[in-house]
Amino acid sequence: MGKKSRTKGQQYEIEVRDALRDLFNDPQRNLDQVREKEGRDLDGTQPLTVQCKRRKRVAMGTVMAGLQEAIESCDNEYTTPCVVFRSDFGVSHITFVLDDFVALLYDYMNGGYE
Repeated sequence: MGKKSRTKGQQYEIEVRDALRDLFNDPQRNLDQVREKEGRDLDGTQPLTVQCKRRKRVAMGTVMAGLQEAIESCDNEYTTPCVVFRSDFGVSHITFVLDDFVALLYDYMNGGYE
């Protein structure tokens, strides 16, 4: 991966981190992920395991690969994998496994996340 692509990825992780600040106490980029090239992209987003993907054009294969990375990175604290992604000049989207999204929404609607 070239320097321009790495910089683009870093900037997008910061953009997503900033967007999530009102929802989570102190989300931060996971610098261990950068060094080890695996794991979630953000820390402090429990229960979400967040992978960030930014491309010129985001293909479904990129989203699915990111979701698989998130699934493999889940642990006892980060239990719900998701991918936040956007194409250049587009808006950000988020993808969950349907069962995980339903469980999150169920917990929220029943007072599990106050």
